[in-house]
Amino acid sequence: MKLLKFAFLGVAAAFAPRSPAAAPLAPVAPASTTALNSIKITVRSGESVDSVIMRLRREVNKSGHLRTLRNKRYHEDAREKKKRKLAEARRKMKFARQRKRRAARRRPMARRVLAVLLGAAAARAVTLHGSMGSRSPLCNWYLEERQIPYTMVAPRPSAHPFNQVPFLADDGGVEVFESGAILLYLADKYDAGCGTPEDRAKHAKWVVWANAALDPICFVENDRGQVVGTKLDQPGRAVNVLDELLASSEYLVDGAFSVSDVAVASYLNYVPLFFPSVNLGNTPNVCRYMKRCAERPAFAAAFGDAHSAAVLKAVDRAAQGGDKKLFGIF
Repeated sequence: MKLLKFAFLGVAAAFAPRSPAAAPLAPVAPASTTALNSIKITVRSGESVDSVIMRLRREVNKSGHLRTLRNKRYHEDAREKKKRKLAEARRKMKFARQRKRRAARRRPMARRVLAVLLGAAAARAVTLHGSMGSRSPLCNWYLEERQIPYTMVAPRPSAHPFNQVPFLADDGGVEVFESGAILLYLADKYDAGCGTPEDRAKHAKWVVWANAALDPICFVENDRGQVVGTKLDQPGRAVNVLDELLASSEYLVDGAFSVSDVAVASYLNYVPLFFPSVNLGNTPNVCRYMKRCAERPAFAAAFGDAHSAAVLKAVDRAAQGGDKKLFGIF
């Protein structure tokens, strides 16, 4: 019991207020709290020490001293509080200056980025409405070849009077539809090799021939406009003359790749894909020309790597006689 009595006295002494000399700046306990030396408990006979300490703790909590200390954020006097407030104000001002400097540094960068974006938008004045399943990749191919900046957008809506694709819009309110017309416009504006009427005539005839004469040879349609076959592997003057011309020149105009080759080769290279059984063994120069065009990086960029690889494989197959026909079709 004596040891328990000394334990109570030690706990009470821990909460007893210090003398003014020992702690001149210690906060004064609130007047509403119970004096620590008045906290008393009665030890029951046979009661365990843990139970006594628990009841003592409960009585101390009821006195309000621990609650008061627990709820105080800062244990400071008026002078220390003033110092803390001043330090916090200086810290806030420092952070504000840092934010201001960072914002000032970001502003010129933001202006430069905006200028770049606006410049890029201005550079991409050409807008092409189209899709991979249409003839718009012909236009994409020439845009890629000439490295003309352009923006590819959805097929619709557009200002095409017949609501079809491809459809191209350019600066100055220019609007062009039909793949052949788009190719001629792009060549006229962006290709230095088409700077005179004489130069344009060299290429315009091939672009028009591809759309007017080569298309019906490559794709035979029925009365309902459905493609039912091809005449590219059948004897005909047009294909034979084309093969003879390509025997002495790699490309159609002046031996250099041009918009003429985009128009002609695009139609030719679709044929072995659509008709695996086509036999182009009688026109070897045309086959080599088709492969030459399909191997160009811009062709793959416009049509896709998979399409380019498929064309090369199909042309090799067609040059060797093509696949056997299935059930007599194609």
